[in-house]
Amino acid sequence: MSETFARIEDDEGKSIELNRENTSVYRHLGKAAIFDHVFTATGESSGCYVWSHNQSFEKLIILAAEHKCLMHLNIPEVSDFDRQHYEKQALADLSDSFPEEWETHE
Repeated sequence: MSETFARIEDDEGKSIELNRENTSVYRHLGKAAIFDHVFTATGESSGCYVWSHNQSFEKLIILAAEHKCLMHLNIPEVSDFDRQHYEKQALADLSDSFPEEWETHE
């Protein structure tokens, strides 16, 4: 097992250790750059995203490069899977930021 270079928390507050074996960086071209992210695998078919708009993103990609993590660079298109996760997270982030007076009550 390689050295842990960072720790992040998932949506449930669980601590996740980032290391060379479980962390990858994805950088896209042009307008698709909004989908840039660091992905950390937490299981065989699960993981945690840190999107480019997160305040920790730049620091994490530098650490990932220093620890020789897998880098996917100049990706021309966004995968459907990544797009769905981004949209789901973006909507969750937006819903937390609306003032109460904007919310509808039935």
